[in-house]
Amino acid sequence: MALYLSLILSSFFLSFLELFVKKNKKKYFKIIQKLYIFAVFLLFTFNRKNSDYNNYLKVFNGEKNIVSEKGYLFLTSIIRILGLNHHFIILLLASLMIFVLFYLYKTKYIISFIFLYIFYTFVYDINQIRNFFCILFILIGINFLKKNKNFLYIIFNILAITFQRLGYIYLIFYILQKFKIKTYMRILAILFIIGLFFTPIFEKSMIYLFPGKAIYYFSRKPNIGMLMYYGFLVIDIVIIRIGNYKKIKIKEENLYIKFILFPIIFLPFSCLSIELIERIWRNCLYLKWFYCLKYLKDKNNLKVNILLWSCLIFQMIFFIGVFIIKDHETIINILEQIKNVGFYF
Repeated sequence: MALYLSLILSSFFLSFLELFVKKNKKKYFKIIQKLYIFAVFLLFTFNRKNSDYNNYLKVFNGEKNIVSEKGYLFLTSIIRILGLNHHFIILLLASLMIFVLFYLYKTKYIISFIFLYIFYTFVYDINQIRNFFCILFILIGINFLKKNKNFLYIIFNILAITFQRLGYIYLIFYILQKFKIKTYMRILAILFIIGLFFTPIFEKSMIYLFPGKAIYYFSRKPNIGMLMYYGFLVIDIVIIRIGNYKKIKIKEENLYIKFILFPIIFLPFSCLSIELIERIWRNCLYLKWFYCLKYLKDKNNLKVNILLWSCLIFQMIFFIGVFIIKDHETIINILEQIKNVGFYF
């Protein structure tokens, strides 16, 4: 817990030096950045006994049949054949996380990225192992997609599906991203409106296709909590407008913008279950942070940079603030997950 809180507080203050004082070019600052990456790796690798830990342990030992995704089950079988335990899956995932987030997607502002990551998505990633494998594979695929290597994207998208069925929706993204940015945004708007009218049909279809999980998820009505994600996506649009997408000609940044806005078409279905839009929106955060940090690097307008950074922080604080007001027990539970660090295998 102490290490986690220290990372949050120190990375918050160091992010301002990194972003606005040009300290990131100094050799000693690069060493500090690497130390922060190592600290995140340790926190992830040695997290033990979180809320999903026992279930994943039972799946690994073949005691509980709650996972049907073949890719993840194949991985557990390989680890068992090698004579290793469940902790090595976490080690493998932590290593993949470091590779994708800090080496495949390079940013000068490592500590700033770590602050955003530790502050919010980290606490979900240490619990939702299959979802994190899924989105890391999608991020690898997008890295190929921006190089026009479509076939490799499909391969990694299929791999993502074998770890988490949520990966199917990113096949939709692959099809839609082929359109130019303006056409893409019009398609999102049309699909959003269609979704508003076809939500009841979607609910019945999901119950028919996935009766067990669909009934479970749809039984937990989100009430007005879904409005929070409408607000989040409004902020995302503001962030993109600050970045002035109309002047962006680079394929990479266009792809990032498309991925950031992709959750819009799923907003109407948030009235059925908030978990769908929550996961899809959360999975977009990594590319949004890379997009914004890349934009900050290229901009000389200090006021615009501060506004963009403030929008990113506001989203995180607003999300946590809503939970504190509505469900403070969730925050307590999240903090309980973080302190479960045990240096053993």
